Amino acid sequence: MGENKVFKMFLYCSVISVMLLIGCTYEYEKSKGPEGGITNCCGDLGDLNTDGLILYYNMEDLPKTIPVGEIIKDRSGNGNHGTFKRVELDSAARATEIEESGEIAVSVLEDGILGDALHIAKWDYIAVLDSMIREDFRFGTGDFTWSLWVKPSERGPKNNNRNQVWIGAQQSDVPWCGDGTHMWLGLEKETDAVNWQLHAAHINKDSTSQEIYNHKALETEGLEGEWHHIVAVKDGHKYSNISIYIDGKEVKQYQVEEDTISRRDKISMSENYAFWTIDCLYLGMFPACLNVYVSTFTMDEVTIWNRPLSEDEVEMLYKAQKP
Repeated sequence: MGENKVFKMFLYCSVISVMLLIGCTYEYEKSKGPEGGITNCCGDLGDLNTDGLILYYNMEDLPKTIPVGEIIKDRSGNGNHGTFKRVELDSAARATEIEESGEIAVSVLEDGILGDALHIAKWDYIAVLDSMIREDFRFGTGDFTWSLWVKPSERGPKNNNRNQVWIGAQQSDVPWCGDGTHMWLGLEKETDAVNWQLHAAHINKDSTSQEIYNHKALETEGLEGEWHHIVAVKDGHKYSNISIYIDGKEVKQYQVEEDTISRRDKISMSENYAFWTIDCLYLGMFPACLNVYVSTFTMDEVTIWNRPLSEDEVEMLYKAQKP
C-alpha cells in the first residue's frame, strides 16, 4: 500500500473518531439537564430508561439544618423544584411539642442511600405543588409512578399515632383535608403496614359520591429504623391497576376493604373515579391536616414518573441504588 493511501486511511479514521467523541460528549451533556442532573445511561438511576421522569430529588447540596424556604432542586431537568416549609404552630401545640420531645424538632441531613438523605421532622414538609396544576403532574387522568427510599420513624408521639405520609397529593379547595379527592403513600396507623390510599369522587349521573380505595400491603410491618425502597404504580385510567413494590418486588398480598387479594389478581378501580381536581403535591404531610397526617421519617432518591414503571424497571431501579 502506498504512502498516500496510508495517510488517507489514517486521516479518515481520525476524523471518524473525533466525530464519535464529539457526538457522545454532546449527547452526554445534553442529557444532564439544566440543573446538572442525571444522564440517560449513568448516575443514580443506573441503566433505567428515564423517559417520563418528571421529578428527581437526590437530597444533595443542602445545608445540614434545613431552613424554611430552602429550595429542593429537581435533578430531572424539568424544573419541578420543591420548597421546604414548616407549619406555624399555636402556643398550645408548641407546648405539647416541647413536652413530648424536649424541643421543637428541626429537619436535618443524614447519611442516605446515595450521599445525603433528608430527615423530615414533625410539622415539616416539602411543597412541590401548592394550589396549582402543572402538565407534568396529571395524576387524575394519567399513569404515574411514585418512588423513594424511606427510613420510617417509630410510632408514638413523633407521629401522633396517625398515618405516616411520605408522598401525598390533594385537592386544595376543600374545607377539611378528609374531603375532596386525595391520595397518599405511607404507613397505615393501625398496623404500620405500607398503605396507598386513593380517595376519589365518583360521578353517578346527577350526584357525586366519595369512594376510598385503600390498598394495604400485607406483611410489611416493622419497617421502622431501616432503609426500604418503596414504589407505587398506577397503570390505566378507565380501569386502573394499582401495584406496590418494596425492595424491588411487588408485595405478595393486598388488603382491600375486607378482602385479601393476591398480587396476581390485579387491583382495579372502576372507570367512574375522578381525581382531576388534585392540584397539590407534598412530601411529608398534608399541611391542611394538622394532627392527622404529621409525619417523621427520612427519605432519599425521590422520583416521580408520568408513566407506569414495569416490574423489571422497578427491580432495576432498586438494584441500581441499593447499598
